[in-house]
Amino acid sequence: MRVALESFSCQRSRTLVKAVVVIFLVVNSLLVFGQTKEYIYVGDRLSVIEETPQAPPSISSISPTSGNVGTDITITGTGFHAIQGTGKVRVGGSDAFIVSWSETQIVARPVGNYEPGTYTLVVETDQGPSNSKNFAILPQIDTIAPSTSLRFGARVTITGRSFGTTSGTQLKFGNGVINRSSCISWTNIQIVADVPWTATPGTIAVSANWIWGNSVDYTLLSPHISSSSPTSGNTDTNITITGAGFHATQGNGQVSLGGLQVAVTSWSDTQIVAHGAGNCEPGTYALVVETDQGPSNSKNFAILPQIDTIAPSTSLRFGARVTITGRSFGTTSGTQVKFGNGVIGRGSCVSWTNTQIVVDVPSTATPGTMAVSADWIWGNSVNYTLLSPYVSSISPAYGPAGTQVTITGENFGTRPANDPDSYVTFGGVAVQEADYLQWTTTGISVRVPPGVPVGSVELRVTADMYPSNPKSFSAQ
Repeated sequence: MRVALESFSCQRSRTLVKAVVVIFLVVNSLLVFGQTKEYIYVGDRLSVIEETPQAPPSISSISPTSGNVGTDITITGTGFHAIQGTGKVRVGGSDAFIVSWSETQIVARPVGNYEPGTYTLVVETDQGPSNSKNFAILPQIDTIAPSTSLRFGARVTITGRSFGTTSGTQLKFGNGVINRSSCISWTNIQIVADVPWTATPGTIAVSANWIWGNSVDYTLLSPHISSSSPTSGNTDTNITITGAGFHATQGNGQVSLGGLQVAVTSWSDTQIVAHGAGNCEPGTYALVVETDQGPSNSKNFAILPQIDTIAPSTSLRFGARVTITGRSFGTTSGTQVKFGNGVIGRGSCVSWTNTQIVVDVPSTATPGTMAVSADWIWGNSVNYTLLSPYVSSISPAYGPAGTQVTITGENFGTRPANDPDSYVTFGGVAVQEADYLQWTTTGISVRVPPGVPVGSVELRVTADMYPSNPKSFSAQ
């Protein structure tokens, strides 16, 4: 039955009204202009009951919010319909595989070759699309070939999905991370890379846009050094090497420092103690463990200069010639020797080799220790005694003739009156006998003599014919 009007009068015929009422009671609907309408009889009129349009589907939540291609996503909401019908779920515009469907919950699985990144997830029904939720597609490793038992430098092929080809793409082996540019090849589904020397035992994973995907366990067959202690020393220093895969007994295993084999004191699967590297030049060397599984990663160990002896003795005076014997003194830049705070370069020494230095004690020497530096790094220190008188300070450091000056230091000894072997000079002009006010082993008080040239001059103390270091005095 087709009715042209949405409401009409039924006063003309009670029969017609009854007939219409009977039709309403039985059918309870009429088809008007191709649409299903509900009608009700009110008084003498039959009127349309307007239907409320059904709302589009609405997503309240999804779980999880990230995963890889193949992850089952549970979508919770309303208006999905009890059965799927023509409904679908789209992730980034592509249809997902539907695992299950109900009025309030859908389980969907993204499929296809997605680039890694964040995509919008939408439910579509005959009522239109839903609101969207974000779902992040992460890199997924499926296989590692030829196996997950690897050595440093071994080439591996990693197959999977959503590895990406943009920024933030990295590959890690344990704690060893390499960038996409360091790999042999990299596509969205396959990576070819050599196991880096920074690899550590653990898992392999891929990151894209700085977000890491799933992790796959792997075994590092090569010996691996996790730490070494100390990280610097001389050729006799015992180095404790800690790690894994060294084997319980040494067998054919060895430890090398800068390519030179060193002596092994003890050996176990997780710890080695080694020392000795011959006549090494000073510098930083690679420490490596080698077994039948190949070489390990390396750790740096710095060989420092080592003083063994000082001849003729460690009791020294300014200008005295000494011979310093030891190891790893070096013959390149940054080679120096110091006496207390007094430092002189290799070029100011009498001679310098990797094992011996001949040098005259400089006037800048101060009481303390002697040491040698190479590449600007100082080695061990050896105590020495400075026998010469040593001036540490003067006060005041300026003034005209007649100014009283206090000289502080050590090894001044004692001075009898008119002693010609112990005296003080200002710019080479000796203090007059009457101007010596005090003289002890650690302090002297004098007056500036007349005739000192105006300007900066050197003040020196001579005790028992041995001169001190100079101090600058401004004569006025």
